[in-house]
Amino acid sequence: MQETGNNIQDVALRLTIQTGRDSLLFAVGAPKSDEHYVVETYTNNQGISLAANLREAFNTSELLQSGYQKVLVLTDSPTLLVPINEYVESDAETLFNHAFTGMKGSVVEASVVHWANCVALIGVNKDLHTVVCDHFKEKQFIPIGQPVWHQAFQHCFTGNRNKLYAHFYGERMEIFCFSHNRFRFYNQFPSEHAHDALYYMLYAWKQLAFDEENDELHLMGTHQHSTWLKEKLSQYLRRVYHDTNASHTVLNSLYDK
Repeated sequence: MQETGNNIQDVALRLTIQTGRDSLLFAVGAPKSDEHYVVETYTNNQGISLAANLREAFNTSELLQSGYQKVLVLTDSPTLLVPINEYVESDAETLFNHAFTGMKGSVVEASVVHWANCVALIGVNKDLHTVVCDHFKEKQFIPIGQPVWHQAFQHCFTGNRNKLYAHFYGERMEIFCFSHNRFRFYNQFPSEHAHDALYYMLYAWKQLAFDEENDELHLMGTHQHSTWLKEKLSQYLRRVYHDTNASHTVLNSLYDK
């Protein structure tokens, strides 16, 4: 089990792969450049599996063909958070498969999130896992949202307002908040339809008993109806914010200077 945050070592020697339904993203740190990182995007062929798309990408991607031996894979697979003091490594697969039925056959990977006192369990497609293992000597798998959690965690305790975060990726979203240096709330929802996303955010807000006048809701990542969502949310909540660097939230978190 490994942990990642903003201060990641040897980013220039390690490739990052971000998986998604529509595309794959490849990036590597570029500390001698004016940019934070070098990035390539590969558009997926929807007629084949994600694993097959990654195999195909090795034929065209300059970054994939550059000989990197270390890789960090950010996956949008279902994620289960377990309190670190209750985590037993030998029980990880059983616990994950109990929480997410229909995912047997996935490879369950664990990522320790020490700063939030939890372990994130993710179910990685077996074929995708095999492709990664075939091409890289050192592998690390983490949830796609983990760098975003860390970014939010660094700012969530400023001021005296509660802060709720909604992170969009692909056609899904994760809603979370922190309290006493740990997650107070975390869940994942489909967000393809804007009305559903609006409902889930407001329902979580109500469930947490946040204050409509004083507490804050932060939208992170991209959604095709981001403007509409912010406008609708602002009808109910006074303090709604949207990350203006939404398209690179995850990579900015990983390669922050």
